[in-house]
Amino acid sequence: MRWVFSIATPTLCCNTMYAGIERQGKWKMEFYAFTLRQKPDYAELIEVLSQEALPEFLHNCDSTYWGILFDKFSIFQILICDPSGDLMEFGHAVPFVWNFMPEDLPETIFEIISRACEAQDNGQIPNTLSALAVIVNKNYRRRG
Repeated sequence: MRWVFSIATPTLCCNTMYAGIERQGKWKMEFYAFTLRQKPDYAELIEVLSQEALPEFLHNCDSTYWGILFDKFSIFQILICDPSGDLMEFGHAVPFVWNFMPEDLPETIFEIISRACEAQDNGQIPNTLSALAVIVNKNYRRRG
């Protein structure tokens, strides 16, 4: 299996990444990576797919900061689409400041997002990126 990546434009954080997976000389899958900032029209679909994929107890938890991912941190919400533009999967992440001591690591998603907001509001430069969730569209699961 071989992965092929190509950056279509050189602008940092505003590029489109093309990738493909090759197995035994045949292309098995092609996809494009975007940020939610590049494709804001996908936000509603992300909400629908999240409702389908996440367990019920997560739908009722404190989500005070969750909506901020779509606005304040849209550049860190990664969308993977097939060549036709169908959303295959997406990932949520946020940058925050960490002093590299284990006791300073946030313990909850709420605390991670809170610290990301704090860093941005205070003009701090984040040094850590935390993945919060990755959700695969059910139409693309179990494809290898």
